Amino acid sequence: MTAMSIFEQLPPTTPVLVGAGSVTRRDGSLELAPEPVALMAQALRLAGDDAGVPGLLTEANSIRVPRGFWSYRDPGRLLATAIRAPQARSVLAEVGILQQSLISAACADIAAGQEEVTLVVGGEARHRAAQARRAGVEVTESEQEDDAEPNQTLRPSGEFGSSWEGERGLMLPVACYAVLENALAARLGLSPAQQRRELDTLGAALSAVAAANPEAWSRTALDATALHPSKDNPYLAHPYTRLDASQWNVDQAAGLLLCSAAAARRHGVAEERWLFPLAAAENNHMSALSSRGELHRCHGMRLAIERTLDGGDATLAEVDLLDLYSCFPSALRLQLEELGLERSAEPPPTITGGMRFAGGPLNNYVLQATARMAMRLRDGNGRYGLISCVSGILHKQAAALWGTKAPTSAFCAEDISAAVAELEPPRALRPDYCGAATVCGHTVNFNRDGTAQQAAAICEGANGERTVACSDDSSLMAAMMAENYCGRSVMIPTAGQLELPSSIH
Repeated sequence: MTAMSIFEQLPPTTPVLVGAGSVTRRDGSLELAPEPVALMAQALRLAGDDAGVPGLLTEANSIRVPRGFWSYRDPGRLLATAIRAPQARSVLAEVGILQQSLISAACADIAAGQEEVTLVVGGEARHRAAQARRAGVEVTESEQEDDAEPNQTLRPSGEFGSSWEGERGLMLPVACYAVLENALAARLGLSPAQQRRELDTLGAALSAVAAANPEAWSRTALDATALHPSKDNPYLAHPYTRLDASQWNVDQAAGLLLCSAAAARRHGVAEERWLFPLAAAENNHMSALSSRGELHRCHGMRLAIERTLDGGDATLAEVDLLDLYSCFPSALRLQLEELGLERSAEPPPTITGGMRFAGGPLNNYVLQATARMAMRLRDGNGRYGLISCVSGILHKQAAALWGTKAPTSAFCAEDISAAVAELEPPRALRPDYCGAATVCGHTVNFNRDGTAQQAAAICEGANGERTVACSDDSSLMAAMMAENYCGRSVMIPTAGQLELPSSIH
């Protein structure tokens, strides 16, 4: 049986990705810089061109957009006008909805026969905004009527964190992920120096991938020494430096054109452009960072990838291209641990260069990675590609498997939230806890001028209750940077106040 006859026998509602477009604006005058929705429209047009049938965009049944920093009330409607698809239903996913959820839902709706052509698109123009601030000018965005609203708005249930945790030093993502990093280092038995060497080596490997990616924001391959803390690469939250952090001040957009096999045939999309979503899984069970029993684990990601591979009838060894979500090193390193992969994996587990170097536009990176995956797989770089996704501080996890060969079973997007909830029962939180405690994870936050500002630690009391405590004591901050304090005893004399045993001072 030939490949053509296999494609011809696919059920008509089989979802296929037929077009993908990416836009990265690095240079150019501020006056000509496009606003976010213009970048998104450009990405969609590129996706139409990629499919070889630009007119397919006008047939869109829906346009699904993940929320960004922009102010649009109904971006999908603006895009529908731009691409001349007035009948398209607009969907907006607020921050906290997994980016993969939009893609999975689009595929599921096509598989169910509810839609034939679906667009998923997102983008940011924070570099444009930064240029404007430096120039002392204002840039505008397209306005809509006050009552404009999407046909559907997706909102997360639950909160990412509490105000008292933020007030005690765990406000910014870089600090929260640094806490996870130190918990992982303690689990692996790494000294701060060994940990730093691994971070530098990983960063250099990611930058090399970005250098070969034409849509990456930073395209300079760095030596490991360039990743080391320095005046040009200051600490943000120990052990993380500026070059360890996701780079979200970018002008980037990505658009995906999905349709049914029947629509692809009817519009004459060449079969070599078809890429198949084989399976996906996602966890929407949220556990507050401080309440997690094992800060050095991510059960949800392990299970999401396992169920995705099972659904696609594939194994991890059969995956040719892997892109693990990489906002901060601990997100990537925890995934490697869960999958049993070497931390010094070669090549590194990214096809883009990661969010530090390829760019991490808010709530849109997975679309960038999926567009890149489509290009790489269709260029003959393998049969299977796996992409993982994270929302929050590893609050939610997802994975998707893509393939070049016709699927033998229907697309399935599995919700594993209940299973993850059983694996990760939360610890009780006590913001008013006082007394002896044990450090579970810690970091030291830094000021913009490069000086240490505040130590913050997730601590566990004698009864297993968790709290967060902080201190601006210079000797305490120095101690927590010189050594890993996970598993060590501390005192919390008053709620939220962190002290080391007197022998340390």
